[in-house]
Amino acid sequence: MNIRHAINPDTGAEYENKFVAVDDIGMERGSCIVDDRVCAALFPLRPHQICIDMEGPREALSALLGAATAQAFMCARERKLPARIFTECQPDDTERIVLLNEFGYEDNDGLVRMAHFIDGSPVNPPIPEGVTVLHDYLEDPVEARYFLMRYNRLYTAEQTMEYVGQMQEQPGFRRYLVIADEGLLGEVLVKLEGDAGQILFLHVNANCRRQGIGSYLMQLAIYSLAQRGAKRVDMDVRVRTPGLMRFLKRLGFEQDQLLMRYLGLDWNPGEEERRLRRHEAEAEPDAPDAEEPLMTKPEPRRSERPIAQDPEEWDS
Repeated sequence: MNIRHAINPDTGAEYENKFVAVDDIGMERGSCIVDDRVCAALFPLRPHQICIDMEGPREALSALLGAATAQAFMCARERKLPARIFTECQPDDTERIVLLNEFGYEDNDGLVRMAHFIDGSPVNPPIPEGVTVLHDYLEDPVEARYFLMRYNRLYTAEQTMEYVGQMQEQPGFRRYLVIADEGLLGEVLVKLEGDAGQILFLHVNANCRRQGIGSYLMQLAIYSLAQRGAKRVDMDVRVRTPGLMRFLKRLGFEQDQLLMRYLGLDWNPGEEERRLRRHEAEAEPDAPDAEEPLMTKPEPRRSERPIAQDPEEWDS
């Protein structure tokens, strides 16, 4: 299996971060892209997030992963920031887990659904002193644009107004916001489908954190959804978003479902040479120190604890 840089069809130039796997007769068998971005607002401990998105059969993925991992380390070395290199994996895809384990990727990150089950009648939380609470549907174009700016800044994304429109079309969509004289302090966006509510987005102004605004918004969202018939409220979260798991547990949420595994590697400035040498040796079959290939598939390494362990234990 040969690995090549993908070609930009408009310019004919090679993409640095896109690869294709080509077999001996010139047929493409798989592809991957290495997407790196600095997302300090969500991941202050590891602001450089490098995601490898790849598809293809097992023999193509193995070759693609080697090239993508090398490219990811190159990106990390250039930025010189603590990084997380990861790729998605379905929770029960044992074959892919084994492949990733062979490259040193660890199963200690993921996307989980946290659930709050509503018993009885939730209490309407008292409004924090000195603020005003409103709700809307993001129907005002100016408000919608400002929301989109906050969203893109938080996630280092490039969404357009079409994304806002998709949110508005969610069943039972609504936004709750807390404002004061100085402006917006925080907001939470929800949807309601049948008796299941979901938190779509939660954000608190950086200057107002640890003042109870986030807890109030979540309690208000739960109360309001319950008033409209919700029996449970879900929120899908990335496990490694610092403090988020503990925050939700304090509000009565519990892990309900593992939606996606994000197997990955943690990279710190100063480690690049050692890791690059190791991965280059693994990728070169004729290297004098290379081990014999495994004849049987090893069992994937799984944590004895749930995937949603406290992220501070990894980056302390």
